Amino acid sequence: MLLSPKNLKNGHMVAQILIRVTNVLGISWTFRNEKNLSGKISAVVIGNHQSVLDVLGMCQLSHMAKRVAPVVKKELFYFFPFGLTAYLMGCIFIDRKNPRDAYNTLKDSANELFKNKYKIVMYPEGTRSKSNKMQPFKNGAFAVAIAHQVPIIPIITSPYYFLDSEKRIFGKGQVIIQCLEAISTEGLTMDDLPQLKDSIHKMMEETFEELGKEISATHKYQEDFFFFFFFPSMAAKAMRHVTKVIGVTWIFRNEKVLSARRSAVVIGNHQSVLDMLGMCQMCEVGKRLAPVCKKELLYWFPVGLVAYLIGCVFIDRKNPKHAYSKLEHSAEEVFKNQYKIGLFPEGTRGNSNKMLPFKNGAFALAIACQVPIIPIVVSPYYFLDYKKRIFKKGKVIVKFLETVPTEGLTMDDLPNLKDSIRKMMEETYEELSKEIAATQKLHEDS
Repeated sequence: MLLSPKNLKNGHMVAQILIRVTNVLGISWTFRNEKNLSGKISAVVIGNHQSVLDVLGMCQLSHMAKRVAPVVKKELFYFFPFGLTAYLMGCIFIDRKNPRDAYNTLKDSANELFKNKYKIVMYPEGTRSKSNKMQPFKNGAFAVAIAHQVPIIPIITSPYYFLDSEKRIFGKGQVIIQCLEAISTEGLTMDDLPQLKDSIHKMMEETFEELGKEISATHKYQEDFFFFFFFPSMAAKAMRHVTKVIGVTWIFRNEKVLSARRSAVVIGNHQSVLDMLGMCQMCEVGKRLAPVCKKELLYWFPVGLVAYLIGCVFIDRKNPKHAYSKLEHSAEEVFKNQYKIGLFPEGTRGNSNKMLPFKNGAFALAIACQVPIIPIVVSPYYFLDYKKRIFKKGKVIVKFLETVPTEGLTMDDLPNLKDSIRKMMEETYEELSKEIAATQKLHEDS
């Protein structure tokens, strides 16, 4: 596959791999009337777009139809490993922000693909729908079909009743994918596009509603798997093995503070990328914990993938206003379900044995939502020295301090709250430093 990039035949291989992923996730796919896809004909295949899970469904279809070329947004190209996979399997990358350029790219690609009896797969909604209703269709897919006089094959995926992104619920479930009869565009012109688009949208919407009723009648909504329960626990177990390999021992003190089921803002000092290992361990203790990460981490494989799976909230540190707005929006849902948000108020890693000044975000959030703050302090990584490139086996103490209430506080109280908590954490950090120094010798040999 690596020796033959941008080859549509690679899609079949990728599909076989991702079919196994669906088995692990506990998703079963039921296909109806799939014979409409198996014929060796040129066509534009369109489907409703609900979630990133659509990629798994599309791979199932690719496995059956074989000769398909999915159309994806160009941003996906930079999302490793999905971007590399999409490139290798010959996906068509388009710029959604530039409709004219996107259409020209589609048109040029279609000329070659339709010559070889391939099908182009598109989501005419343009982006994922955040509700149980289909969004209006854009013109692109229909314009391509009319321009090349090829049929349109609508496919409808039933609602993902087992998935709730806002509540971060993910359960086992069944998905029905129904392939409708091909719709001819022979003899149609661009003047017929609006009517064609509306009639297909109506047909697909009716089928989507029917499948929704069928699914809800035969399956109960499940909440047996949580992003903040199953995946953090799984990640914690995996990270526990990593810490054993690198020889780091984590000792938790007063962790009962974190295990209580209540909404809270959890804050900790930030020293190194090792904090991620500690955070995964804490996810197992707290279970209902949503860490906040910088958005750049999302593209750092495999850490970004793990962070995504455990339900991290990604923020843009370069845009404080937008970052706080996203935090506030996420917190509304997270706190509603008695989860905790985990933040590093220093904003970045400290390069010395002293804590950096705290930023306001975590405290403003706690006051705005009137939830308590749980400070945690991680002892110095005495066994780690970036400058001298030293990394040895060692022990880390993580101390959970008592919760600090914010009930009744206003934004005017923020500076005092921030300073008092920082002072408390700094004193604890110094105590842990002395304890560590008394029991361990700092080795400076590489």
